[in-house]
Amino acid sequence: MERLKAYKFRLYPTEEQELFFAQSFGCVRKVYNLMLN
Repeated sequence: MERLKAYKFRLYPTEEQELFFAQSFGCVRKVYNLMLN
């Protein structure tokens, strides 16, 4: 029987990285919503 493993991890981004992620995900969400229409 094969066992599957799962790992949990947490990121602690700097303020600059948080800003980058916010901009990136905002853009991705906009493009995704446009593609749904």
